[in-house]
Amino acid sequence: MGAVPASARGLVGAAMAVFAWPLALVAARLGFRLSIAHVVATACFVPCAVALVCARPNGFRAATVAAGCVLGPAAVFAGFFVLLGGLGFGRVDWMLLAVAVPIAAIASPVAAFQRARGVEYGRRAAAVGWSAAALSVLGWPLLIFV
Repeated sequence: MGAVPASARGLVGAAMAVFAWPLALVAARLGFRLSIAHVVATACFVPCAVALVCARPNGFRAATVAAGCVLGPAAVFAGFFVLLGGLGFGRVDWMLLAVAVPIAAIASPVAAFQRARGVEYGRRAAAVGWSAAALSVLGWPLLIFV
């Protein structure tokens, strides 16, 4: 096994962006307050950051598993509350983001784990992860500023 492919590191970065982008937009709009969302997002950054700095493929894969174990439940929990808000206010964009965030947060580390073996692995999971991350990153400004 050689080095970890750049696409695997990019997928971990996409998983981090799914959590960082909404918090940055909320901080720009409302100011930074130490809320539970900021604490959870910071806790999600730590295993992703560890995965980004691992040089060996086996270490990267282990760190990606840890990142997935943290990101998955946090994203499902956040998606559940965004979905409830979307149902309560009748906003379809909230409901779409409630589905996109957990999919991106789960599919991206899974694809990164698979792609650490080689570029030819994990193509379907990578496509799902990148698509959901792009939908999430493009949808949050509409949710916060509109």
